[in-house]
Amino acid sequence: MKKLLKYTIATAITLVILFSIAFTQKKMDSQIKDHELFFTGQIDNAPPMVVFTTMALGSFRGLVADLLWLRAASLQESKNYYEMAQLASWITKLQPRFATATAYLAWNMAYNISVTCSLWEDRWYWVWEGIRLIRDEALLYNPDDQRLYWELAVIFQQKMGNVLDNASYYYKSRLAAEMGQVLTPNPNWEMMRTMPKTKDEFMKRYPEGDDLWKDLRAEGIKDYDDLKTKFQTKGFLPNEVIAKLGNDRALKLDTAMRNIWLYEKYRLDSAIIYDLNKEYGDIDWRLPEAQAIYWASEGIRRTGRHNMQCARIIATSLQAMTVGGRVIWMKRELDQTPMLILEPNLDLIKSACRTYDWAREEANNLESFRTGKINYMKTGVLHLYNFNRRKDAEEVFKMLKETDNTVKYGSLEEFVDAELKEKLESATFKEINDIVMAYIRTALINYLNEDEEGVRNYELRAMKVWNDYQNGITGKKEKIRRGLAPYPTIRNQVVKQFLAEIEQSNPAAAATLRAKLQTQAAEREAEKAAEEKK
Repeated sequence: MKKLLKYTIATAITLVILFSIAFTQKKMDSQIKDHELFFTGQIDNAPPMVVFTTMALGSFRGLVADLLWLRAASLQESKNYYEMAQLASWITKLQPRFATATAYLAWNMAYNISVTCSLWEDRWYWVWEGIRLIRDEALLYNPDDQRLYWELAVIFQQKMGNVLDNASYYYKSRLAAEMGQVLTPNPNWEMMRTMPKTKDEFMKRYPEGDDLWKDLRAEGIKDYDDLKTKFQTKGFLPNEVIAKLGNDRALKLDTAMRNIWLYEKYRLDSAIIYDLNKEYGDIDWRLPEAQAIYWASEGIRRTGRHNMQCARIIATSLQAMTVGGRVIWMKRELDQTPMLILEPNLDLIKSACRTYDWAREEANNLESFRTGKINYMKTGVLHLYNFNRRKDAEEVFKMLKETDNTVKYGSLEEFVDAELKEKLESATFKEINDIVMAYIRTALINYLNEDEEGVRNYELRAMKVWNDYQNGITGKKEKIRRGLAPYPTIRNQVVKQFLAEIEQSNPAAAATLRAKLQTQAAEREAEKAAEEKK
């Protein structure tokens, strides 16, 4: 009887303990979900190294990771940074769900270690290592961790896109140049999104028995790896391959290989890019701000949760690309080396305004978003007016008056003149240079439209802004700023760039404009000669 009582009590205690554990576990699971915490159990689609460490080492992973953290700290103190990069990867593999640690390691490389390097290419290496650690490793193990997407977007936007680092121009130039090898000048995103983005998908579409391989082998291309190596080495298909396949098949093959290259090197999915272009406008994906938008958007899309920080990244990146959102390559006059020029992308202004509204809603109507939108719209109206997009300028100006309804605004012209005058007082070199170039470009458009009055108006505006800015530099010591290039030099640069653009789409218009400009130049030379005789 006593033995039965003991067993009954033991069973009751066991059941109480089991129910308590179940209740505690349920509560812990709820807290894990609410606070975005993760357990370090089995990970889907993990590489063999991660599977081995998580299964074989068990709880000892934390101890090994702690030792590696101590080793990494000592390496940083002794400035042995390259071994640190390997340790960061090992720490991520040992504790793949510890996303906060990975975010710190990536930030440390991109911000702290990079600035210790004097050579810009060395800085680039460490910034890129930080990007790769999050993008290529941590997000593989934590596809639903919103913070990681935000951290990645911040590195692209602030470290590479902003001017906080004096190597930022180098970062932008290098990223644009390297992505320019992957993408054609005007990518057909609608076609790219239908193409395979991995080797497996490619081989499913073009299996071994496909005629494509017979034709490629006839031109000396043995298999997929050989095709990939030769394509990425040259950046295009050889002419003999194009001739063998025909233009249609060669175009599809070229697009497929670029799509795979884009995904494997940058983890950018062309189908997502196509959707983002539809939502915001035609984005130049060679820019760091574009990739910031991509990863911030993915942080919202993949997690299914809106986020104020990701929304802010999207809004401010669109704002930055409004004034510098198109990549133009020019050659330096002295040595003819490529020089990156960032041109405004005014097509993004309206979508950026909408994004400010959306970001403000995410931030519970935070006033700073409203103020940011107002300031942004003021700049947008000025840019649209300067580039002769009056209809769009009027539309954004109307939005501005509705948003900032406590201020009485006059006419569009009065607003533009007042803003331009204020801009001249405090504008940066780039802002003034953009305004001068915008007026010259608008004058060229009026040339094509045979609007002589418009030509004179915008030429005079460009010269006036140039003169006012230059006089502001030399007139007062407290206003000393970087001087603009000589006006003829700026004008020649804009003319050359404008002619190169329209020659691709309308050669006849380019020839007409070139003839008009030559006539104008001859008339000016004649006037100059006449003045000298007097």
